[in-house]
Amino acid sequence: MAGKGSPKGVKQGGRKKGTPNKKNQEIVQKALSVGITPLEVMLMAMKDAYDKGDLKEASGFAKDAAPYCHAKLASTEIKNPEGETFRTSAAALPAPLLKALDEAITSKY
Repeated sequence: MAGKGSPKGVKQGGRKKGTPNKKNQEIVQKALSVGITPLEVMLMAMKDAYDKGDLKEASGFAKDAAPYCHAKLASTEIKNPEGETFRTSAAALPAPLLKALDEAITSKY
């Protein structure tokens, strides 16, 4: 049966996931040989802009550098059985959080 291939989701052969290729290794080695990486440049530029009080420019550098410094959070989905209304209770929240929420709400109104 020619052309059938592997079942969907089953990987057969090839490079293992996460194995760097030669081109990426060359780029990394070249950056290290120069003595400074692009991330270090972004972080220094962010610090300079922040020190000058230019928060808008600093936040732009921070946004660009963030994916290299912090893990991306996965989204979470809460599911209910079909037709059920999602319900939660404030009684399940810790007392300090309830107090803080109450103060935040009452201070605005």
